[in-house]
Amino acid sequence: MLYFVFGRAGSGKTTFLRNLIKDFVGSSDEIPILIVPEQYSFESERELLRILGPDKINRVENLSFSRLAHKVVSKYKKIKKPFITDAERSVIMSMCLNELSDTLEIYGKHTNSTEVLEQLINADIQMRQSCVLPQELSTASENTKNFILKQKMREIALISESYRAQISAKYEDESGELDELAHLIAENNLFEDRVIMLDSFRGFTRQEMKVFVELLKRAKAVYISICANDFSDAAEGFGAFTHTTEFAKKLRALAKENDVRIAKCAYLSSAAKFNNFPPGQTKPVRETISALEHSLYSPQFEGYSKETGDIVLVSARDKADESEFVAREIRRLTREEKIRCRDIYIIERTEGSYKPFLLNAIRRNGLPVFDDARRCVFNEPLFFSIYYAIESVVKGFSTQSIMRYLKTGLSDIELFEICLVDNYTVVWDIDGAAWKKEWKNHPSGLGYSLNQKAAENLKKINDIRSRILKPLLWLKEETADADGTAISKAVFDFVINTGMRERLLELALISESEGRAGEVAQKNELWNALVSILEQAVFLFGEKKLSLKRFCEIFKLLALKTTLGVIPQGIDEITIGAADRIRTEDARVVFIVGANDGIFPLDIRANGVFSEADRKELLSLGIEMSFPYEYMAAQERFITYCALTAARERLYVSYSKYSFSGENLKPSEIVTHLELYFKNCKKVSASGSSLLENIESGESALSVYAQNISNDSVFTASLRSSISHFDEYSPRLKALDKAASKGEIKIEDKKTALDLFGKNITLSASKLQSYFECPFSYFCKYGLSVKELRAASLDFAKSGSVIHFVLEGILKEMTKEELLSADETTLKNKIDELLNAYLEEMMGGKEGKSNRFLNLFYRLSRAVFAVISRLKNELKLGQFVPVEYELYIGGDEIPPLTIPLSDGSDVKVTGIVDRVDIMTSDDKKYLRIIDYKTGKKEFNLSDVIQGRDIQMCLYLLTIDKNGKEYFGNTIPAGVLYLPSKIGIKNMKYGRNPKDAEIERRKLESGKLSGMILDDACVIKGMGATELEGYFPVKYDKYGKLVGNLYNAQHLGKLSRKIEKIITDMGEALHSGEIPPYPFVDSNDYSACTYCDYKSVCGFETGDRVKNIEKLHHDKVLEMLEKEYTNE
Repeated sequence: MLYFVFGRAGSGKTTFLRNLIKDFVGSSDEIPILIVPEQYSFESERELLRILGPDKINRVENLSFSRLAHKVVSKYKKIKKPFITDAERSVIMSMCLNELSDTLEIYGKHTNSTEVLEQLINADIQMRQSCVLPQELSTASENTKNFILKQKMREIALISESYRAQISAKYEDESGELDELAHLIAENNLFEDRVIMLDSFRGFTRQEMKVFVELLKRAKAVYISICANDFSDAAEGFGAFTHTTEFAKKLRALAKENDVRIAKCAYLSSAAKFNNFPPGQTKPVRETISALEHSLYSPQFEGYSKETGDIVLVSARDKADESEFVAREIRRLTREEKIRCRDIYIIERTEGSYKPFLLNAIRRNGLPVFDDARRCVFNEPLFFSIYYAIESVVKGFSTQSIMRYLKTGLSDIELFEICLVDNYTVVWDIDGAAWKKEWKNHPSGLGYSLNQKAAENLKKINDIRSRILKPLLWLKEETADADGTAISKAVFDFVINTGMRERLLELALISESEGRAGEVAQKNELWNALVSILEQAVFLFGEKKLSLKRFCEIFKLLALKTTLGVIPQGIDEITIGAADRIRTEDARVVFIVGANDGIFPLDIRANGVFSEADRKELLSLGIEMSFPYEYMAAQERFITYCALTAARERLYVSYSKYSFSGENLKPSEIVTHLELYFKNCKKVSASGSSLLENIESGESALSVYAQNISNDSVFTASLRSSISHFDEYSPRLKALDKAASKGEIKIEDKKTALDLFGKNITLSASKLQSYFECPFSYFCKYGLSVKELRAASLDFAKSGSVIHFVLEGILKEMTKEELLSADETTLKNKIDELLNAYLEEMMGGKEGKSNRFLNLFYRLSRAVFAVISRLKNELKLGQFVPVEYELYIGGDEIPPLTIPLSDGSDVKVTGIVDRVDIMTSDDKKYLRIIDYKTGKKEFNLSDVIQGRDIQMCLYLLTIDKNGKEYFGNTIPAGVLYLPSKIGIKNMKYGRNPKDAEIERRKLESGKLSGMILDDACVIKGMGATELEGYFPVKYDKYGKLVGNLYNAQHLGKLSRKIEKIITDMGEALHSGEIPPYPFVDSNDYSACTYCDYKSVCGFETGDRVKNIEKLHHDKVLEMLEKEYTNE
């Protein structure tokens, strides 16, 4: 006998069946069977225990179809093989693709694609559920003219046949147990005269339907609940119950086909959870929710006009905003309305689409929530470390893999040792076979001499490299030409020998001592999972030969499919679930999230190996792999109906206006329905109409304060005062205040400032410039010594150092006469000789250098030759002679410039001058400073007086002041930037320029920049009259000398200005003044443009900047004259 129990959502169908069970148990020896969907089995068991009590709970069998199948098959079939796990399914599918790759055109290249493997496994499961055999799919492929579908069907049939064969050879497969169950019931006449009840099903798969028919034919009574009014569909295919009424009709037809009588149906027309409460209870009737239940997909409903707060429509900015609202509102409900967390359900349409945001928001608001998500072990440090250790060997000692293996913290290499090696690999681009060779380069990179300290550091790095490499080399040796068992054992021994297990437990103990309970148990679970995975690998491959690369792939597949559960921490917790899986038992409040078009309700699209068009054609070929679109659309309406009618008292429906990428999102038909038929429902914004509405916890209070910190209001001040009473928020509150104050970042403790910068400060010219470009950048770079790690490469700075070295070598070794008489070949040979010397002494030689690097390095010879050629011309026409190269200021020869500070300390400025030239004329000695520049650099005196490009003038003034013992009495003749790279600017006129034009362009690109003493003797001595356009001065049409000139008075005033700049800097550093105060020049170029520290300084657009004006040279001299008129 088949009994239908009809009823709308909340009408009491489940209660009706449970009461029947109670009656059977209480009045007879009958042991009824209750079959529910797998995801509802726990909830069903709990409620039966509550209704029947512990004494009678064993008088009923509470099962799902799969558990029923397993129970029966285990009893009637002698099972000797283990049941296959999801992890092993992935490996076997991968093995099938690997073995069949030569015959597969579509899937042959996807052996290790977890997504494709998952799709193929699901396709096989669907074939089983639909009772489609691989041979049937292959035969049907001959009848389609669609070539791609034909090939797909053939390949899937071939894969599925091989996949099932390999599983059956070693495993029992639960996905086939329902077929076996149907066969065993028929063969053994099982469940005869039993009472069977089925509850909460929306439909059956073909496998389940076969089992149902066999049960129906033998059972004394079969009860099934159907969520619908009756067999009729008033909406004619477009109602909420279209899906379930079709299901009921199919069951009715099957009963008739098998001569099973159909009893009088039970129609539970009254909605028990809305108004038929047990006696003695006074729960309020929520007629709005009842009206909503009757309105959904009903053409007869005319609308609900009463004002109500039982249905709340929430518009939000995005998912995060929605989630934050849900968390705040739940907090309010539990506080003000005394609703228990266990009575609150949050429903998303697709599993995981909102869950991460919701969990984060709920936990941040201090609410209990149950997260039933299982953790994938591959993301755990233990598995991560093992996988990348194996991968590093497979990839020939890939640096990226080795570092990932080390940085999990489970290796026997200490963190500081890992950092040393990591830095070296970044600087010298170490990878692959380079790990097996001794590292010989300077740890700091190019351009450093390998002194004793650096050599000791390099030895330490090599010792660490050897320790890292030793177990990896052992693993490589042990797994060479090995089988699955040997490789699994070698991996296990590698884990033991490197001490991973001990460190895993050490970390767990530390975590538990810090208050994180259960860490040791979780780490033991992880260890057991590892042992299980290695055992699975042995079982799968055993004595079969296997490459380490293939084992690495298998290990990853097994780890990705191995998960660990989470133990619930309490009984009063909020429940989050997907609409098609969640069971809402007596839900008082329900939140529907993501009510956007195509998201909830879900846009019905086929997924997996077959597209929607493929499935329709398969259906025409007699292969029903899934339900047709109309059926799926009806099912989606039913899922939406169930979600919206789950609440007993309050329903919240929220939707987002924008995606995280800024794309506009539309509300779904759910929102449209509520706005049309429930016009007076409550409508709110997730951000709240007032700031106070957004505060439900300390975290939300801090968030509101952060968003409104710039508002100088009584509310903000009161909020801050309230938050300040909680010690746990004190650090973040202080950080917020500091960031928002826009006050100067300052080291408050003077002692700390002195410790960082020194009481007596020693500066280089580049440090001085760095401070005036941005004090905060100076603090990070020189106070904290935080510097970006850069790979050894020939950048501008390194190229400049090479060119300086070669120029210095040539000019030191050759007299003026030798240089002028040297031919091109001699000079080029000398340049190459010096380049090779630099490569050996400062760059560790050619070993380990790429061809590209060496090519770029030797190309520098052309730049040096161009500079030398021009210098020869300059020496030939001028009288200045180079006398010093790389001259150090700060030693015995030239003492540093020393500036006293107000507290009795001083600032000493040191530096290295690229070149010093001397000219003697009429018993006077003139001195000029030359600075080589590899980039485009122009001297501007206005930059100097504003703290930038102060270097050359500072050197000139220091030598003038402190260099008399070394050079004698000299007259400062000028400072000049000398471009060390000379090129030809683009020719705008014609493709074949004349030689004279080329030379002119070369001269223009190599033009000197700087300033020169206004003295005819100096101008002539430099050759400025002969080399017109080469120097920063010239004669105008009236014969007057114009350009960047200065006299002795100007230089004296400039000296006062520079000393003041240095004094100001010294006093500021001692006071701890390190604000983010960047310069911005007239071209809008800022110190922030390429700053390494802009992500941490807190500087924002609109904050105070130091505007660097570009003034004419003569204007600057006038300003100096006015500023120091009385000196």
